[in-house]
Amino acid sequence: MSPGQKDEYEAVFKMFDQDGNGVITKEELKRIMETIGFKPTDQEIEDIIISADSRLNFDAMISLMTRPMGDFAGEEDSLLAFNCYDKDGDKYISRSDLQNAMFLMFGDKLNDDDLLDVMKECDRDNDGRINYDDFSRILLL
Repeated sequence: MSPGQKDEYEAVFKMFDQDGNGVITKEELKRIMETIGFKPTDQEIEDIIISADSRLNFDAMISLMTRPMGDFAGEEDSLLAFNCYDKDGDKYISRSDLQNAMFLMFGDKLNDDDLLDVMKECDRDNDGRINYDDFSRILLL
């Protein structure tokens, strides 16, 4: 993980650690997952917290965030997450869709270079947009 990625994760952690105690609660974790399009059950949230030794502090969140999302995402969850990004319903995530989603989730716009990097990483057929297959592949990494 690059220092820049660690800084981004730390910013996300602080944003969702609303009481500032250095630990994300079950409620805060559920809100995070719902924000990115997943609909975890209370048991799934409990399992994640238990796997983090009952305390989801920054180090535990780093471990969780670097796990493949396929560990959490079924086909239905993947489609729900994709649709959160595909705001215009055209079955593609455009640069604009991605920019808007990042702003809504994190309250900050990606700069053009970061946005281009994300698009290059995800857009396998180089058509300037992310289709569901591209998106699903990223979740399973």
